Amino acid sequence: MNTFAMFFALAAPFVIQDLPPLQEMVNRIGSNVQELQNTLPDITCKEKLTLRPTDSRSGSYSHEALMTTSRLAGRGAVYFRVSRQIISAKGTNSSSINRIQNLLADLTLAFGPENRASTNYKFVRRQNLRGVPAYVIEFETRKGASASNRGGTLTGVRDPLQLLHTMNGKGWVDPTSMQVLRIEVSEHIGAWREDTALDYGAVNIDGRVYWLLTKLSKKNEGTGTFGGELAAEYSECRKFEVNSQIRPVQ
Repeated sequence: MNTFAMFFALAAPFVIQDLPPLQEMVNRIGSNVQELQNTLPDITCKEKLTLRPTDSRSGSYSHEALMTTSRLAGRGAVYFRVSRQIISAKGTNSSSINRIQNLLADLTLAFGPENRASTNYKFVRRQNLRGVPAYVIEFETRKGASASNRGGTLTGVRDPLQLLHTMNGKGWVDPTSMQVLRIEVSEHIGAWREDTALDYGAVNIDGRVYWLLTKLSKKNEGTGTFGGELAAEYSECRKFEVNSQIRPVQ
């Protein structure tokens, strides 16, 4: 055995041990998502959004808004809903902004415990993301299954097309914390397709850190649906609180 071969034979076991088993990685990522679902309070974040339709006749749209993500309990699960208070806007509004469900939607779709049974995972490689080391994990809906993002635990609204809903993509994951740094995902319902890229980061809300969506871009195409590109950024997240008081009748 030459020197190089001997070195490789000795080093290989350490390289393998340095990488956690795929199941362990997926379990830890899922636990982080579950904790986020369980602990995230109702929050409001500043949303900067731009919408550019493929059809130039429709015109572009942009706004700054306060987007509130609030939770609803139901059927033994946690649901989230979104409301927006528009601060300023330019152009004609479009219902396509509703494709942004909430700050947890795509994260739960890809790695949430409720989607694990319908999703296959595969470790692909190590890769730096914006100068940060990361594990890259591919995911896809299992054959015969359906992704539950549109019809279950996230919105509380049953989507009649849920059985046709599939997705595939990949996620960049911090190897130490197993927090998701970025997701690129393609979702399909029949002839409709939506490609989304999402970046995540640590967000401090009232002294506690939550790993939340900070930036996304979407591209839609397909028969009978909006076609175009949508981009959004989120910042200045804070706990949403409603103040009420009883005033005497004048």
